[in-house]
Amino acid sequence: MTTLKEFSDFDSAAFAVLQFLHQRYGFGLWMITRVKEESWVVLSAEDQSFGVKAGDTFEWSDSICSRMVRDEGPRVAGRCDEIPAYVDAPIRSRFDINAYIGIPLQTSCGRFFGTLCAIDNVEHPELDDSELPLLELLSGLLAGYVRNELENNELERRNERFRFEAMTDALTHLPNRRAWEEKLGKEQQRSRRLGETTFISIIDLNELKEINDRKGHAEGDELLRKTALALRYAVRNSDFLARVGGDEFAVLGIQCDSIEPDDVSDRLRASLQSVDISASVGTAVGRSSDTHCEVWHNADAAMYRDKKSDGRVGCR
Repeated sequence: MTTLKEFSDFDSAAFAVLQFLHQRYGFGLWMITRVKEESWVVLSAEDQSFGVKAGDTFEWSDSICSRMVRDEGPRVAGRCDEIPAYVDAPIRSRFDINAYIGIPLQTSCGRFFGTLCAIDNVEHPELDDSELPLLELLSGLLAGYVRNELENNELERRNERFRFEAMTDALTHLPNRRAWEEKLGKEQQRSRRLGETTFISIIDLNELKEINDRKGHAEGDELLRKTALALRYAVRNSDFLARVGGDEFAVLGIQCDSIEPDDVSDRLRASLQSVDISASVGTAVGRSSDTHCEVWHNADAAMYRDKKSDGRVGCR
């Protein structure tokens, strides 16, 4: 018989508890479920008869459990046909249900969120409420694991959101300098290991300082947002675009053996010019033996040459 003990996560606890309950009481299906709005979602199942598995979803209002939590019928029903509220439950048109067990699961603040339940296609007249203490003990154990899972998921999402915000430029919603440097380090390792070619483009706005001085920072902010949008349209899906400085953007391209630096710069420059944005652009291609720091310096030198050829060296 399955031994109940301390488990590391919900999945292992659910498997052991449902196995234990099946061995003790029989029943063709044991489930742990969660109710989300009108959906009744199976989180875990021990199924011998009904073809139900984790991830299956049913209408909550069709279930016998929905009537049980409204106190329209008992938690242990060895003969469902003797319970008026259970006789006409719509789910019985789909499954042959003649015996039922259901225990509500609650959050730490007492809010209902699902059930531990079982159904069988034969009656179990031997069952009565004397089984409730054990069933409620096990449902409390499972509820604790589900609560931990939900809380851990929420914590992970919150940490992911904080990390995303820390790595994102608030104005343009592009990755920031910190994200760029992290990405650069990872791609350098990959390119060296796999022998891939990369490129870096640096885009420096020519008129941001002038616009900030003459028209104010609100206009300058709008220029930055327009720049980010125009560059998004110009880069490939596989490219990594970031705002790396006050008036500076950068693109990291991977898997680009046939890329010509001037073609990349021309495409970026043309996209900006199409919305009346003046910028100096430089691109450098790096082989797997080059460090990305070297490629960056080469791209920066190309950008500076582009700025010089436009007569804007003094604007930097």
